[in-house]
Amino acid sequence: PAPPSVAAILSDAEALDAICAREAGVGSREGRGVDTQVRNSRLCALYPPPPPSAGCIDTRMALYRAADSLRAELQTAVSPSLPELHHFQTELSYLSYPEGGFYKRHLD
Repeated sequence: PAPPSVAAILSDAEALDAICAREAGVGSREGRGVDTQVRNSRLCALYPPPPPSAGCIDTRMALYRAADSLRAELQTAVSPSLPELHHFQTELSYLSYPEGGFYKRHLD
């Protein structure tokens, strides 16, 4: 199956933004927090999945398949010394940036 269209992804992201998006943070899990000097954006994580009643589940399923296909393709192309890219451990999120939004280079 073909990957979803940009219009379908945008429509799904906008629908989910209203119910599950939060201010995107910076840092590792232990030190994660919102720092508006480094990042000004909203995030809706797609793993774990948002409620199936929100947005368009068919669009997200097509996006999951496309991301998984890319993961598998990268896995076969990378050096054997690199760690394995595990299924369902790849981050997948919708991010939205308001006018003037940004994500600056930084060290966690």
